[in-house]
Amino acid sequence: MIVSDEAKIRHILINLLGNAIKFTHGGRVCLRADTDKQQMCFVVEDTGVGISPLEQPYLFRPFFQGKQTVNASSDTGVGLGLSISYEFARLIGGDLSVYSAGEGQGARFTLTLPLRTPITSSFALPAEPVKCAIQVRADQPVYRTLVADDQPAHALLLISLLRRLGFAVQSATDGEQTLAVWREWQPHMIWLDLRMPRVDGLTVARQIRAICVTEPGLLQPVIIALSAHVLGETAASVLAAGCDEFLAKPFPEHEVVRLIEQHMHVQFEYGSAAMHEIPETAIHDQGYHPAWCQALRQAVQVAHFQRL
Repeated sequence: MIVSDEAKIRHILINLLGNAIKFTHGGRVCLRADTDKQQMCFVVEDTGVGISPLEQPYLFRPFFQGKQTVNASSDTGVGLGLSISYEFARLIGGDLSVYSAGEGQGARFTLTLPLRTPITSSFALPAEPVKCAIQVRADQPVYRTLVADDQPAHALLLISLLRRLGFAVQSATDGEQTLAVWREWQPHMIWLDLRMPRVDGLTVARQIRAICVTEPGLLQPVIIALSAHVLGETAASVLAAGCDEFLAKPFPEHEVVRLIEQHMHVQFEYGSAAMHEIPETAIHDQGYHPAWCQALRQAVQVAHFQRL
């Protein structure tokens, strides 16, 4: 017998089957299920484009988009589907794994679930209060920041955080617009996604540094390069292009604050995120304990992916 969350299992399987169909242009997609004494396994296997062994360790990270996703002609989403499915599997006591022999070799995703899962849940948050930045101190100037990202969902998280902290924020969705906004608005800091249309992020960084040399009256911005693609020489290449730092997506709030303090010497007011242990209790008829739901809402508001 499986005592579990039917909606989450359905979500995971639909996501896996949808991805398999999307990336299998010819051949087959197969779903099979099997059980033993301790667990049940759902296997979604396809003969599609496959996944590079180098990308497989990153596949369940939020916002990660592999090579096959970037090259897809259809709507690719924002890279959250597999990450959410993975967290759902862990939340209900199971696991989600992937295997592919490489590009062009298809892929196999395996969802394993225990045959008996208790309907009680204890959700423990860190015992020590989490120290978090509330806002820029009142005696600090208003700093201008530019967020350059062609994915609105990615940009919104960072824009919302920066505005909450007290920064003036503008955004751009491609490289040419980024250069135009930078020249006109002169931001103190630029959060620059590397993969943008028209002009890519590395080219934008090189052009800004070159223009600042020929026009010394322009403000030299701090440039933080952002990317969900962390393979190869990404960090070295962005520093060579003139960026001050590389930050891999997804990033926690405290990393954004750390980089601002390090490069801009901005001072923040700090407070405690007072979220402590949620008591162990049976799940009620609506699905979840109210305190668990409240903790989830707080984690969403601050984009704390580990809590999610």
